[in-house]
Amino acid sequence: MKKKIVFKRFLRIISSVMIILLVVSTASVLCNHPNDLVERNVNSFYNEKENTLDYVVMGSSAALYSVFPAIIWRENEITGNILCVDGCNSKIYLSILKEILSTQKNAVIVVDMDGFNYSVEHKEFNSKSFWIDTMKRNENWKDTINRVDKENKIEHYIPILKYHKNFFHSYNNISISKEKLFGKNTDSMKGAGFLNNDRLPEDEMKSLVILENFYPQPKAVPQEREALLYEFLNYCKDNKVKDVLFCDFPKAYSTDEKYADLLSYEEKGTYNEKIIKEYGYNVLNFNKLNNPCKLTKEDFADSYHLKYTGAIKLSEFLGNYIKENYDINEKDEQLITEWDKSAAEAYKKYNL
Repeated sequence: MKKKIVFKRFLRIISSVMIILLVVSTASVLCNHPNDLVERNVNSFYNEKENTLDYVVMGSSAALYSVFPAIIWRENEITGNILCVDGCNSKIYLSILKEILSTQKNAVIVVDMDGFNYSVEHKEFNSKSFWIDTMKRNENWKDTINRVDKENKIEHYIPILKYHKNFFHSYNNISISKEKLFGKNTDSMKGAGFLNNDRLPEDEMKSLVILENFYPQPKAVPQEREALLYEFLNYCKDNKVKDVLFCDFPKAYSTDEKYADLLSYEEKGTYNEKIIKEYGYNVLNFNKLNNPCKLTKEDFADSYHLKYTGAIKLSEFLGNYIKENYDINEKDEQLITEWDKSAAEAYKKYNL
């Protein structure tokens, strides 16, 4: 009789533990939504068919809002996707690169230089957590946590500890979680962002000046940042990644303070550009060129981000540049049909 009681208690304990684990696991899935824009962006990339992209743009929001894959497809029949994280820091650039190469080995890697040119990490954007909590749970995920956010390891493994407030938005989260776990559709914008509003005071927007023909003297970046650039470049070389295009996307200023910020930024970009070219990779600095996209101040949302009108102009230029300088993959009729349909949806959705 005593043995039966002990056995029943044991079963109750095991059942309780299993129920708790199930509840925590389910809640973690429902709560793990760090940023809707990043999730849409990342999920769209993962749903692309293996080795079907001609290019992938990686980096921060400057790249996110500057390139429209639908435009590049319509103009040049070049396939691409945007894999960017708001406020992206170069500490996670290598992790993003590894995810790209895991499924798109033949793509031109278009790298936003912002992450390498900034002197310090912009922690207010929480880009490390945005990326870690949105990417696939694989060996790269584990390695990324250990490399850049080890002190918060337990929260990444059990997201409910960090995103518990999201549980109260469970209806929307169920839909997002379902798409993340089982969805196979790519976003018609292919991860690109869309801006159509001014993000600075009216007087600053009116007085914006676009950087062009800007050739500042090189200024060394902090040693830690330089080490991250070398690490990224060495990984590319060691893994025979032959097509990498580094881009410094268009910038503008309206105050002396902003000009000083951009000058410091571009000085470091000039320093990094020399290192990049030593590895044999191309650098496309839109701020050194004579405004090749014919941008006006009305094409900017602020000093660092383009509105959709500017993104259209830049995408047309970038598509032509990629087509002229890199090999483009052959495409079958099914892929062409899928991309024609996707581009049409994007054009209709955003009145392009």
